[in-house]
Amino acid sequence: QFSAQLPDDILKLTHAVEVGDSKDLWHLAHNLKGAAATFSVTRVTALALEIETVAREGKTQEALKAIGEIDGESVKLKEYVAKLSV
Repeated sequence: QFSAQLPDDILKLTHAVEVGDSKDLWHLAHNLKGAAATFSVTRVTALALEIETVAREGKTQEALKAIGEIDGESVKLKEYVAKLSV
């Protein structure tokens, strides 16, 4: 499930930034963008695109803000899914 996988994706994105691996960062962001688009999670889709862009430019540190915003969206998404499960 997308919302269950998102925290792990955030950790992987953060690790790619920490080690300066722009290729892995781009790949992870690209996959996240596709998954988010599939489930119409438009804010995460847009943020993943931002990460793809900075990764392509080799500016991995600039992805941290977008990753933080995805983390915030992850919390909102979990709360939303929990409400649907009730």
